[in-house]
Amino acid sequence: SPSPSPSPPPLPSPPPAPLNRDNLTCTACAGTLLLEFGTLSLLTGNPTYLSAADRAARALYDSRSSLDLVGSQYDVVHSTWTSTASSIGPGADSYYEYLLKSFLLFGRRRDLEMFVQLYDGTRRHLNLPRTFRGFSFPVDVDMETGRISGAFISSLAAFWPGLQVLAGQDEAAAELHGNFSAAWRRFGWIPEQFLVDLGQVHPHDSGYHLRPEFIESNFMLYSATQDPEYLRMARVLQSTLQQLNRAPCGFAAVSNVVQGHLSDLQESFFLSETLKYLFLTFSPAGRFVVGYFVIS
Repeated sequence: SPSPSPSPPPLPSPPPAPLNRDNLTCTACAGTLLLEFGTLSLLTGNPTYLSAADRAARALYDSRSSLDLVGSQYDVVHSTWTSTASSIGPGADSYYEYLLKSFLLFGRRRDLEMFVQLYDGTRRHLNLPRTFRGFSFPVDVDMETGRISGAFISSLAAFWPGLQVLAGQDEAAAELHGNFSAAWRRFGWIPEQFLVDLGQVHPHDSGYHLRPEFIESNFMLYSATQDPEYLRMARVLQSTLQQLNRAPCGFAAVSNVVQGHLSDLQESFFLSETLKYLFLTFSPAGRFVVGYFVIS
């Protein structure tokens, strides 16, 4: 009988996908889909949306370091971190927020467990002791070693006290918010980046873009505590915006807080978030937000 034909050689493995920007996402981008996609699944009865958001959030969590820290940029093809800077500011901020809010909205205990572990990691490794001027802020560190990777604080991190309120950490929230309040008083606004001791603003990122994070935390603390100090702070914020940022067709961002120069820019989040939180602060209904509503 004829001998069997030899088996064809195996096909070569495809080459690894090239590392390019199309494969990269920031942690906040990949991890900030749970609320909207989860709500879409509830409204449509189709679990696909929440399932996809959940896979993304869990992939980031499963890639955390031994210090329970995540980086700020991730290669979704190779499942590796391309930036190991661990931060509560740009690139990562809303990932933490959505894990906790997903638990509060949907009751998903796994999201709470992930949040608690990552929150504890930031508490242990990002918090600096008080500086010689008495201020303390969470700083960016390397997710693998815990070494400080930058001395500037981002204004985006001002959302953290509001998140701490939702987590029941009112005392820690009040302390950190007080430090951001000192930054506002020091510079007239909260600049995009400033030194941890409030000594100066970042030379290339010194503006104020009408961001909501600080005002949001102020509202959350007032809603939770009804401390009139936060109401007084809200009046200061409102007065600053009205007197210094008002423009003929809206409100203008600040290009440099030291010089006070305005720019021809009003971001959409000023209406959807900044003014929303100011309104809720002065609204009697605002006191019922914490414990009853989840705001995204």
